[in-house]
Formats: sequence, C-alpha cells, structure tokens
Amino acid sequence: MNRLAGIIVAAVGLVISVLAVLKVLPGLTGPGVILTLTGGLVIGLSFVPRPNADGDERMSTPATLLSIFLSPGKVFRNLRRHPRWLVALIIMSCLSAVYFNLFLYRLTPDLVTNYTIDKSLEMSYVQNNEKVRTSMERGVQKLLRTKRIL
Repeated sequence: MNRLAGIIVAAVGLVISVLAVLKVLPGLTGPGVILTLTGGLVIGLSFVPRPNADGDERMSTPATLLSIFLSPGKVFRNLRRHPRWLVALIIMSCLSAVYFNLFLYRLTPDLVTNYTIDKSLEMSYVQNNEKVRTSMERGVQKLLRTKRIL
C-alpha cells in the first residue's frame, strides 16, 4: 500500500516538475521536486520491515491526537508498534502554511522583501566588493520600478 502511494506521489511530482520546467505550470518546480522526493522517501521506507505488533491494536487517529496530551506514553508505545506519520505531516504542513500566510498578511510582502534586500546589502562580501554592491542596487531599483516584488 505505501509503496503504491509513494509511486503515485513521485509520479505526480515528476509530472508537475516537468510541466513547470516547460513553463506549462510556471512557479511549481519546487513543489514538484518536493513531491518527487517525498514519493521517493515513501518508496524507500516501504522496504523497511514493520515492527512486531505483539497483538496490540492500533489506536485510531482521533484517539491518538487526543491521547497525546492525556497519556503520551501510551501513544508513543502504540506508535512504536504501529508507526504512521502522514496525519502529523499534513497537520504540520497546514499549520506552517497558515502561519506563513498570516505572517505575510501582517507584515506585507513589500516589508519582507525590503528587509531581505537591506540585510543582503549589509553582508560583508557585498560591502567589500563595489561591483557586486552596485549590481545589487541596480537590480533592486529595477525590481522596484517594475513592481515585481514577490
């Protein structure tokens, strides 16, 4: 089951990556590569033998999420015998995306970009090399003129 899911995820990631490189789906090269690597990881982990269950029943996902706060020892013993991580990965990804979007909403993309540019100009290799500094400043001015920030 996991091997088939890994193959499907890797294939979808590969298709997305190829379409992004061909400019059919612009801007999705990174997510396509991540999907391909995740599929490869799932395929690789499918060859690892499962631990001995010892007749212990697998906890349901809602029971695991509730019990992690009430009796974490029981949950971790159950996860040792029945490892699974997909729900945790989905929850972490969703919370990370929500945090990132709220962060950008609060600070605005212009402020984040300007801060990054200012910090880049303060780096020692930029300050010590006038050619690099003028090139970066020209690029910043060009970006600001065209308003293609983020």
